[in-house]
Amino acid sequence: MTDVFIGIDVGTQGTKAIAYLPAASSSKSPSSTSSPSFSSNSSSSSIGINNNQEKHQHGRILARASATYSLLPNNDNIAGRAEQDPNDWIAAVRSVLRTLVTD
Repeated sequence: MTDVFIGIDVGTQGTKAIAYLPAASSSKSPSSTSSPSFSSNSSSSSIGINNNQEKHQHGRILARASATYSLLPNNDNIAGRAEQDPNDWIAAVRSVLRTLVTD
């Protein structure tokens, strides 16, 4: 079993995500692992392994994804005020996770 960690950054202009294989696991080749772990907790999730790999000293980046969204119109004309639709954040997280898992 191989644990792959996912980091997600939900920001004001978009959402970014990364799938990361830690160094302890990265020494194993993906073909030699029995099956990926699909467990999750509040700080990480595990997914299958893909071929889009970047090597780093502490592990490998397996995949990256991003999605953008915009601000809603400021119809109240209040200076410095900006709003976003939380449904856009949810859709962006779903999109980047789907991309990480399928790449």
